Amino acid sequence: MSSLQSLSLAKKLLLGILAVSLVALGLSFAGAYQVFHSRFEAQKVSDLEMYARERTRTEQSLFTQLSARYAGATREMIDRYESMEPEATWRELDRFFPLQADGTRRSIPELYDGISDGAGGRIFGMAGFIPDAASMTDDEAKVILAAARIVFASGPSGFETFDNFYFFTPQNRLVMFGPAREDRLIYYRRDAPPDFNFQHEEMSRLVRPELNPAGVMRCTRLRRLISAPGTRRMSTGCYQPVSIDGRQVGAWGVSIPVGDRLMRSVNDVPAGATGRIVSSQGQLIAWPGFTSLSEEEAEAVAAQAREKELPALMEQIHRTGRDHGVVETPDGDGLVAFGRMGGPDWYFLISMPKAEIRAAANESARVILLIGALALALQPALVLWIARRLIAAPLARLAEHSASPDGSDVSDLEARRDEIGVLARALATERGRSRELLDTLESRVRERTRALERANDAKSAFLANMSHELRTPLNGVVALADLLKSRQTDEGAREMAALIVSSGRLLEQVINDILDVSKIEAGQLKLESEPFDLGGCLEKIASLHAAAAAAKGIRLVWNVAPAAAGTYVGDPTRITQVLSNLLSNAVKFTDQGEVRLTARASKRGLRLSVRDTGIGFNAQTAQRLFRRFEQADASMTRKYGGTGLGLSICASLTHMMGGDIEVRSSPGKGSLFTVILPLERAEAPAAAPAEDAAPATSEAPAARPLRLLLAEDHATNQRVVALILEPLGVDLTIVGDGAQALEQAMTSRFDLILMDVQMPEMDGLTATRKLRAHEAALGLERTPVISLTANALPEHVEASLAAGADRHLAKPIRPDTLIGAVSEIAASVAQAEAEASAA
Repeated sequence: MSSLQSLSLAKKLLLGILAVSLVALGLSFAGAYQVFHSRFEAQKVSDLEMYARERTRTEQSLFTQLSARYAGATREMIDRYESMEPEATWRELDRFFPLQADGTRRSIPELYDGISDGAGGRIFGMAGFIPDAASMTDDEAKVILAAARIVFASGPSGFETFDNFYFFTPQNRLVMFGPAREDRLIYYRRDAPPDFNFQHEEMSRLVRPELNPAGVMRCTRLRRLISAPGTRRMSTGCYQPVSIDGRQVGAWGVSIPVGDRLMRSVNDVPAGATGRIVSSQGQLIAWPGFTSLSEEEAEAVAAQAREKELPALMEQIHRTGRDHGVVETPDGDGLVAFGRMGGPDWYFLISMPKAEIRAAANESARVILLIGALALALQPALVLWIARRLIAAPLARLAEHSASPDGSDVSDLEARRDEIGVLARALATERGRSRELLDTLESRVRERTRALERANDAKSAFLANMSHELRTPLNGVVALADLLKSRQTDEGAREMAALIVSSGRLLEQVINDILDVSKIEAGQLKLESEPFDLGGCLEKIASLHAAAAAAKGIRLVWNVAPAAAGTYVGDPTRITQVLSNLLSNAVKFTDQGEVRLTARASKRGLRLSVRDTGIGFNAQTAQRLFRRFEQADASMTRKYGGTGLGLSICASLTHMMGGDIEVRSSPGKGSLFTVILPLERAEAPAAAPAEDAAPATSEAPAARPLRLLLAEDHATNQRVVALILEPLGVDLTIVGDGAQALEQAMTSRFDLILMDVQMPEMDGLTATRKLRAHEAALGLERTPVISLTANALPEHVEASLAAGADRHLAKPIRPDTLIGAVSEIAASVAQAEAEASAA
């Protein structure tokens, strides 16, 4: 009080004016704050509705495009149907969908691979499946043929958006355009059973007249893409019934990969809001994070939403009778903006709690309070104005200029002649130098990346070529040594030949390990998924190593716990590779005692263990045991050999299968390796009915010498095959390339063709394909073809079988395997000739 009294009158007056102005400004800004707050809340609700409407319109465009495409296809199909004659229709059906022995009609391979349409164009990527062909009427034939023409005519035009297009009928008949499918539509073209029925599928239910009386387009819920394993992509199937003369004859269909698109839609919503897509019946279609869940997890979330708020919310939305708008949540605590997507009959929902809207309004209204506070502080701030203008503001601009990636315009500061100008010019100089260094660094990184990519491609090509070049001479070494061993009467000579065979097989395994590591590094190693019997698989693995264990005088024991026995779905080849590597190591490092292979069930999955009583190792060794090219120590390599790749491959394959590998060991007390795989169980296949037939034998000779054709350009390998087959007394014709092999096969009849793959003039795959085409064109009996090649990778096997080969034998050739294959052919020839004579 005494301080205030000591002030001058002028200062007291100034303080009074300041107090009055502060009160007036405070009341004004308080009123403005309330008005702004209420208007902001109203605008937020309007923005939510507009956002939902625009987002719905954006997503609707895809289905609008599809609906228009269906309408055009239906009009064109009706025109074609009405102009078709039954006689011409059946001729074309017989040409492109010939009758099969099982009573079905299936598309010829050329419809998928490519064939002339007779009008200067080509048909490709097509497949068709027509069961119960005998019951097909003239009308049904016209419908399916007209649909096939429309499917191909319309399929390529929308391929960038819809990677397939198909037509199906209530009689389970289907034609499809899908040129990019990994399965090449082989199921419909060849593998589908005659009684294949998809009437219970969701796509059939959506187009039935009793469930879709209006005949409008309907879409399924989202599903994982089966054709893209290992990914999170999801798709929906959209179907449009087709009616001719008032009767439904079938439906169009496409699969649309919309998972990523819908994920962006539900994520790209205003701050504080939650986006969802829901069917008109209240089924949850998409929500934030749904693509990261498994199908079981996603179904659980959807089920929980159906049990809670969704039915009541959708009932409120339907009561509005509008395609877009805003409603309150059933509990009254939030708002939901909605928009309807025609076609799939889905709703795009944006939910926002009312508390969030109020908080956003408060946050925005704080600007008014801030302006009021600034105004209230203006009078005492006048003292600081000159210092801020001359020093603080320029420095703030320079700081922003330095922090911004592109830099703001500070040319006026650089032109100043004072200290601020000096600082601005110095910053500009340093920024230029930094940008120059960054640009150079980016170009160096790009060039280095390109160099690494070229090196990786060169490495892959080198490994593939080296695999072929190493296996070719190795074939002569191993196969001839195997024959030499079988023909030796002297025990010492037989032992030396056996050592050559063993060393060659070891070298072959090293080549396989290096190739596996290369494919794992490049991400090119693919896992299969098929049912297999666990007990049979373990028995096969144990039998492979039984001889080696017996030779060292150790016991090899294996067993499957009752709870773990049965059939599983997985990759039996890679599981065999992992366990075989572990058993091989166990036998190698065990000199006495036993090696035990066991299978147990656990909460984490199938638990496969390999325990030995060998030399063991310490904890430090266990930490680096699964690294590539690592062994316990250098003495291990000298004493036991090996590249150190086996356990690394085991670990990589286990992790690729979603499992884990563990090890426990102590020096001198043995080791325990445990592989845990989350494999799903599969139903055991039904036992095949016994047939009254004589048991097959590989020793049954043909009534005459087998006529064999060998296509092989390598002289040593020609001699190797001849020596292996010499005891069978076959009539062997040898040619040096695929062109000669094709000429011989087309002019002479052979019981079996042994075909190398890499040959001059014409490779073996091309020769095999042309032979199959020649046989099909002339209606000739199929000549068995076995590929004998140094190309041993899985994709090489697939390529051989796809070209028409019956079997694929990789070099180095095992004489017993080749003899067994030829003996099977001899037995079938003998049986066929015996049946012909009896007839």
